[in-house]
This record gives sequence, C-alpha cells and structure tokens, in this order.
Amino acid sequence: MDGVTDMFAPALISLGLQQQTRSPTAYHQVDMSLRFHDEAPSNRIVRQLSPRNARFMRHLTDHGIYPSDFQYPAGQSYLVPTNWTHILGTLAIERDPHFPDEFSRKMHRSFKQEQNERVLTDELMESFLSTTGASPYEIRVDSSISSQWDNLDPLTDDMIRKPWGGWYEGALYQVLDRGTRAELSSFIMPRQRDGLILPNFIVEGVGTDQSAKESRREALYHGVVAARAMHKLRLYQADNSDIYDNMAYVIVATYHDATLKLYTVHPTPSRLTADNRELDYHMGLLRSFALDDSPAVFEKGVNAFRNAREWAAARRVELIEAANARVRNKFLQRSQLDQPE
Repeated sequence: MDGVTDMFAPALISLGLQQQTRSPTAYHQVDMSLRFHDEAPSNRIVRQLSPRNARFMRHLTDHGIYPSDFQYPAGQSYLVPTNWTHILGTLAIERDPHFPDEFSRKMHRSFKQEQNERVLTDELMESFLSTTGASPYEIRVDSSISSQWDNLDPLTDDMIRKPWGGWYEGALYQVLDRGTRAELSSFIMPRQRDGLILPNFIVEGVGTDQSAKESRREALYHGVVAARAMHKLRLYQADNSDIYDNMAYVIVATYHDATLKLYTVHPTPSRLTADNRELDYHMGLLRSFALDDSPAVFEKGVNAFRNAREWAAARRVELIEAANARVRNKFLQRSQLDQPE
C-alpha cells in the first residue's frame, strides 16, 4: 500500500461526519457505515425478502449464488479461486512494527472488556473497527449513519430488497474514466451521494443477541454485488477471450460474538445453462479467528484483517488502472484512424 499512497494525492470524503484517515488516497477511501439491524429503509416493501428471512438464502442459491457452506450436488465441489493460496499467504504476512508482547496483552484485555460491555451492533462494530483499523498506538473511529445501496441494479429480481448498510471501502469515483463511470454506475457505485465506487472490502456485523446467519447472508449479498462490480469493470472494453479468470477480487468479513471470519466471493461461468444465466458466484471461507481467545490469536486476527484491507485496495488500483489504460488506448487508436493521410 506504500506504493499506492506515494502514487496518488490524499483525498477526503465527508459522509455526515468528518472522516479522517492516517494515509487516505483516492483509491483507498473508507465508508464506515455501521448497520443498525433494528432499522429498515423507509421505502422498504414489506413482502421483499431480506437476510433476516431464511427464504432469502434459497432465493440466492436459485440464482446461482452460493454460500461458503453450500452442499453442491453429487460430483460437484466448491471452485477455489486461482489466487486462493496467494490471498492466504498475504493474510499471514506479519506487519511491522510487531506488537510488543506487553502491549498486545493489554490491548487484548481492553478489547475483551469492551466487547463484554457492548450489546448493540453499532457499538460492537465501533469497538472492533477501532481495534483493527488503526495503528497499534492510535485508535480512532469515525462513523456515519447507515443507508441503502440505492444506486445499484437488482442482483436477481424485485423479490429481495436492495443491499442495506454495512461498512465498506472503495475508491473515489474521480479516479475512474468519466465515460466508464457513466456506463457502469449502476453496478459499481452503491450510493450516488457518497462518491465511492468498487466496494471490494466489506465488513458485516450483528449484535450479541442477533443471528450470525443473518450476518453471513448479508455478507454474501454484499460480496456478490461487489464481485459483480469488479467483474463488470474488468471486462469493460476488454478482450472477450479473458472473460473468466477465476480470480477473487473481493474480501468480505463477518464479525459476531468476538469471532472474525474472512471470505472471498468470486464469479465463475454458470453450471446451469438451462437457467439462461451467465455467471454463478461462490463464497469461500479464508480464515476465522476467535479474537477473545488469547493475545496471540487476537494479534493474528487483527493482522489478517489489516492485510486483507490492503490486498483489496491493491486489487481496486489494479482494475481501475487497467480499465483507464484500455480507454486511453482505444481513444488513441481512433484518433490515429481519423487523421488524414
């Protein structure tokens, strides 16, 4: 990420509250929208399915969207993304500076105490994100009110409500070519007013008295929307011979009862051509950490979370720069053709 920081000037976005980050860039912006599960969009259609409803998952699997624990039919198995081993290695990289043992123990005790004292989703997520999102010696949380991802085209049909809330990181829209943004806006920009695109690092959390299943369903939903966005940008004005690269560009985290889980979500060609759909989406569990277990496990979990954020930011830069380069090259080609001989 140091290379990314050096390449691009800092940018700041305000989402209701003034946000500050230690080294923000146009490609690495934070939208800390903490979801309040007790609230619902004012225009929500009651009959629409939401992650609270068990039928929500059945609806997703009917449309080729599979959770990490999905039991595939006989003879089929989870399609591991090609970069799976690389992602696992990235998560395990030790960060510098390493936590001093005494500080790690003190931080772990403080974390457990805060988690025991907090019940509501927003309170728990603030505690968790402040621990994982700042340097070991500086803790800061900035948050804004959660809202609906209302700018996106439906993922399946009108039977399910649009994605809602969550905490995610994306890029500022200015870094992507204007024409590309205009054509792909309804896939890559969750909310017009935020100015963030390509949210490929997402965190879902629920309160202590709420279901972890709901969190996983929401994570899958958000993750597939994000994977669709990255896939659309990767293919924009690209050679059709490379439609499916079987690579993951999205990481989704769930946080429930002091347990952190990290997943990938990636698209593949659909296995059921009879349904007339082009893509299936698969969720895979990378790692899980019981952060209240021991200082060592806590440190590994926080370390993996931070590495995942940086990995996701690098994938955003990679796809945005590639898309911008394709647009520039095509413009130059047209300009040369238009020149008189």
